[in-house]
Amino acid sequence: MRRADAESENPGALAGATGVKSKEPIFRTQEYRERFDAARALIGAIRSCHPEEAVPIMAAALDSLTPEYAGGAFRTVMEEAECWAALATKRERKAYVLQGFKAMPLADRRSFMAYAHRWLA
Repeated sequence: MRRADAESENPGALAGATGVKSKEPIFRTQEYRERFDAARALIGAIRSCHPEEAVPIMAAALDSLTPEYAGGAFRTVMEEAECWAALATKRERKAYVLQGFKAMPLADRRSFMAYAHRWLA
């Protein structure tokens, strides 16, 4: 049988015989299909946003989905930060505080400054 005849008779046979994998995902259940479709829609929505809007939206979404602290069963983020700060060098603390401050939205920076001023007395 010629190659053209083999392809027209069973087009998938040639791909399988050569080890080529199908690019279409295989789903075990309807739930997998729905989750895949939702993820694909989410990726499309994120890509269609301008980064200035996408970043805060994604950060808020991640915050809402993330447990308060995934690194330990008994510590909060603030407790972990306190422990880290006690062990960090002065140079490390200054660098992380500055970069963290610069990464905050303006409203959070103002709130942080109001809080920090209470510690200056």
